[in-house]
Amino acid sequence: MRATMTTLFVIAMLISSTQTFRHIYVKWIQPTSSALDEFKDETSIKAESSKNINELMVSYREAKKAVQNYEEINGKMDHKYSYQ
Repeated sequence: MRATMTTLFVIAMLISSTQTFRHIYVKWIQPTSSALDEFKDETSIKAESSKNINELMVSYREAKKAVQNYEEINGKMDHKYSYQ
């Protein structure tokens, strides 16, 4: 029984330490910057910096209304590119 408990403990610690090292690597060691960062548009920056989904929903509702107004005035775009 003691050998089984020791084996289970070793397996649990192996899994736990592996996940911990993975989380440390992803959070602090893995590079997250890119040469293309200067070309990010306002929408992606706003999405990354939002604190909750409600902030995003407000901005996307405004964008959807703007697209619908544009389509009403100028006619629908090609179906391949239209917003639905």
